[in-house]
Amino acid sequence: MAENKEVEKIKKALEKIKDPHTMEGLVSTGLIEDVKLEGKNVTIVLKVPYAGCAACAFVSGIEGEIKKKLKTSGYNVDVVILP
Repeated sequence: MAENKEVEKIKKALEKIKDPHTMEGLVSTGLIEDVKLEGKNVTIVLKVPYAGCAACAFVSGIEGEIKKKLKTSGYNVDVVILP
């Protein structure tokens, strides 16, 4: 039960990160496929909606923001990218 609250807390933090194309939160746009929590280790599964160079720029920017946002809360972060 406590883990579910932590996952919700993580999702709220991720929602504050905006998709630069839509300016909507990553969770509400469906770009966050899954959040897995094991202790302080978090795996974020990110679905990439763009192809080619647009995807490269999107992923590098968003991945960095995700890691920065969650590391400040004390999590070890891994981001898995899905096409």
